[in-house]
Amino acid sequence: MIPDIVQRITGRGSPNLIERPRLLEQLDRILEHRLTFLCAPPGYGKTTLALQFAAQTHASVVWHVVDETQRDVYNLHFQALAALGETYVDVSVREPTPGLSIVELTNSLSDYLRAQGGRDIIYFIDDAHHLHGSQAAETWLSSLIAALPRHCHLVLISRVVLDVIGPEMIARHEVLPLGAQSLRFVPDEVEHLAQVIGGIPLAARRDVDALVKRMEGWPTGLMLVFQPLNAEFTDSTIFGVGSPETLFDALARNMVSAQTPMIRDFLLASSTVTRMQPELLIEALRLPNAMALLQEVADRNLFVMPVPGGMMYHGLFREYLQREYFQRDPAQYRTHHIESARWYEDHHFVDEAVQQYIAGGYFDDAVRLIELYARTYYDQGKMETLQRWNADLTQHGVFCGWLLYLCAVLDVERLDYDQARANLNQAERRFEEQANIEGVVRVLLLRGHLDMQRGEHLTAIRSAETVFAQTGDLPHLNAAALRLMGFAKLRLGLADEALRDLEAARPLYEAHSDRFALTKLLMDLDVAYRQVGRIQDAADCLQTVVTLRRELGGQVALAQALNNLGHFLYLCGDFDEAQNHIQEGLRIAARTDRRIEAYLSWTYADLQRDRGAFEEAVSLYNRAIELAGSSEPYIRVNVLIGLSWLRRWQDQCDDAEQLLVEAEAIATAHDLHLEVTVARVSRCAVMAQTARSNEALGEIAGHLDRLRTLQAPTELAHALAVHAQVCLVSGEIAAADSALSAITRHLEEKQMVQTAIAELAFSSLAAAHFANAGARFTALTQAVRRLRKAQIHPANIIALNDQRESGGIRTYSLRVQTMGKEIFERDSTLVLATEWRSAAAREVFLYLLFEGARRREDICLEFWPDKSEDKTRALFHATVHRARQAVGTNVIVHQDEVYGINSDVDLWSDAHIFERTVKEARGKPLRELNTAELWRRAIALYQGEFLPGLYSNWIEETRERLNDLYLEALITAGECAQMRADFSEAAKMFQQALKIDPLREEVHRSLMIAYRALGQKQKIKSHYEKMRRIFLEELGAEPAQETVQLVANLLN
Repeated sequence: MIPDIVQRITGRGSPNLIERPRLLEQLDRILEHRLTFLCAPPGYGKTTLALQFAAQTHASVVWHVVDETQRDVYNLHFQALAALGETYVDVSVREPTPGLSIVELTNSLSDYLRAQGGRDIIYFIDDAHHLHGSQAAETWLSSLIAALPRHCHLVLISRVVLDVIGPEMIARHEVLPLGAQSLRFVPDEVEHLAQVIGGIPLAARRDVDALVKRMEGWPTGLMLVFQPLNAEFTDSTIFGVGSPETLFDALARNMVSAQTPMIRDFLLASSTVTRMQPELLIEALRLPNAMALLQEVADRNLFVMPVPGGMMYHGLFREYLQREYFQRDPAQYRTHHIESARWYEDHHFVDEAVQQYIAGGYFDDAVRLIELYARTYYDQGKMETLQRWNADLTQHGVFCGWLLYLCAVLDVERLDYDQARANLNQAERRFEEQANIEGVVRVLLLRGHLDMQRGEHLTAIRSAETVFAQTGDLPHLNAAALRLMGFAKLRLGLADEALRDLEAARPLYEAHSDRFALTKLLMDLDVAYRQVGRIQDAADCLQTVVTLRRELGGQVALAQALNNLGHFLYLCGDFDEAQNHIQEGLRIAARTDRRIEAYLSWTYADLQRDRGAFEEAVSLYNRAIELAGSSEPYIRVNVLIGLSWLRRWQDQCDDAEQLLVEAEAIATAHDLHLEVTVARVSRCAVMAQTARSNEALGEIAGHLDRLRTLQAPTELAHALAVHAQVCLVSGEIAAADSALSAITRHLEEKQMVQTAIAELAFSSLAAAHFANAGARFTALTQAVRRLRKAQIHPANIIALNDQRESGGIRTYSLRVQTMGKEIFERDSTLVLATEWRSAAAREVFLYLLFEGARRREDICLEFWPDKSEDKTRALFHATVHRARQAVGTNVIVHQDEVYGINSDVDLWSDAHIFERTVKEARGKPLRELNTAELWRRAIALYQGEFLPGLYSNWIEETRERLNDLYLEALITAGECAQMRADFSEAAKMFQQALKIDPLREEVHRSLMIAYRALGQKQKIKSHYEKMRRIFLEELGAEPAQETVQLVANLLN
């Protein structure tokens, strides 16, 4: 399959398509490589050669032409879809959904290409050099290359090398490079060119060799040489001009002068636009014979080629024509630019309209259009376009306030603070000239955030106070000022004052319905609540952020929110819930964003490290470093520190110290002051463990003071745990007790001290000290025991009480999945079906798990009602023995003939969590965002009916109860969605509920209300008819009059 563009340019038999068999033979190897790179300066025939190959290959061809506007990823992706649509008619060509990550975008392309079967596909991207320097666009290319199916081969045609080739691709010989040296004409090709284009016999081989040498084999220059020339253009002119580019201008000038006046005028006028479309040339440029003239230009080989939607001059040729046009007739040059700009604006081609206004010098019109669309473009992620507009305007001394402000926001996001300040200063001057109060206030707020980056928190507070003085009737700006003031006070250690400001901002954001800004405020509130010990409020904030991010739809932002919540739960010691959120985040990030995946991998590594899963933790740490690369020093430093703890706990102190030396060096280089201190504290722990405790004792006090100054309570608690160990090694028992008492106070004040607990749990000195400490550190020893129970590989941890049950292996954690399918995991190891040795053993365990402790006689009556007492006793003991062998000898315990599950075992059961989640959700108002998140979690837990395939009475009763709870969860989640006006989500929930119970008339009514809110009246009619049939068949009755009246109201 060959796109129309390829057929149009190669199907005419145009004489300027000179066959180059030696190069076409090299391109035959495209199908052996994932990526082919045609890279050479302008005029080397890259596109011509690729088109010739595309026309003769047996593979399917996709042809994508890039321009400046595609430096923005969403434009680039849209044009990729359009290119696919030229080859495959079933492609849906529409603007990508804002918020989708680059990986999500490229995966969608890859999935489509993969679905085309095994036939080879060659995807050409022409003029790819326009993407050079756009990090997002080059990331899009890299991601696409990585995701391409094996039968798809990418060809990049570019003037410059793009940063998209990984070293592993080169090592695997997956890249075919073809550069300028290969593309230069050789003497035999020059002779052939002279014959084909000009019919000019060259006098001798030395003439050819001299011409090739002078032109450096430059294909475009050589083609121009052989065009019909004026008599004045002699060989001496060819050999007397400077560089090839200068020669191109001279040759092009001569070639244009040799045309008829009509063609010459058409060339100059039509070069006004980059892409020549029939309507544009006729309506805007008033060239009535445009298409006939354009065909004649093509027939004369005047460097024009088809592109999707029209024709385009070669870049060098258009640049020459525009310069020439401006010099010959500047007034007409400007007229054509403004007429084309107005045509583009009328047809809603904003990028092209702005470009034409600027090119023609109509800057007021350009600014007017930019101010209309700049915020929309920012929201759509078209950052490169905004930066380009700003650069083009400022180059001419023109300033657009809102554009400068948005570019400053982008500069802050890219950590270019100096450029951000420069743009803000210009924006402020422009806003003041326009008396634009909101603009001035926005500048003050952003400048306040920059002040905080530099540690000038009081200056930031003064900026916020100035905002209050100017924005009495602008509550959304007051909210932003409160947030700025609150966070600055938080940095100053004024936690209570900060909390008042931040809490005051929340209702203003909620009233303004700015949910994205609300998520940022909630993350600030999380920090504030932690500092004052309101841990549950902090958890509620993070839960609400997850809920909002789900509703907003951005997968990357959701994965980030899940990481924040997972990390918070890990620090609170809620390992199961932390793991659930982290794993969900990883599933999203793995297909959407490598940076967020790096953060999640780091968080998960810390969690698994503390649970004793050292091998998995090391793998996750390495994955985080691989994903982060050199662009995320913050991640790398923290991963190195976390990995050093693990190595020290394994008694590999040399490795631990090397990791910390590297971490401290990177942290110092990037001004990561907190991480520098944490690395130094960690080195003190290594010193204490390697007979350097006196040195450690001399340093640790200073580090503790530094952490207090930095107001880092979690890091301070960990440092106190290290201090306690250093003191124990040094024999300073009173000082060790003081440090442990401080940690205990942190714990009792609900501070998050998980890292301190882990540090003590893996310390044999601490374990011995606790054993002799009596009740002084009860809270702390209990926390260490809880961590011990949560161990995946308990052998890695120092146990406080290592009593083993004789005759079998002790179990520390047990995970039981019963809804949808049965899965049993014992200390993270799958329990195989054969390990139960009998179905009764499995069912007795499940009976005790879900029905609670029971007397032996009651269990026997439930399972063996028809057997004799002696027989049931024997069966009972044999069955319990088999169950213990499967799940652990300490799992089933008994006292006075009452058998049950050992409460000391860390037990997770999906059905129990499901019921607890439903119970928690029931107690919350429907309007609260956290409520929706709880119902959503309950729905996600219900993977199918309880214990499918088992039919005992107690199982049937539990199954029915859980099914009813699932139905309640679906209905209530739908009601929550209705209250948030998310009617699409509500309809989905109600539809799922009706699949379970189609006779719930109130749910039918709610679903039809949702359809009406979505504007889907036809669905109301069809659903009502379907409901009516069900009621007649099942109940022999019509729907209630209330329902009939509702339907009439909805349809009218």
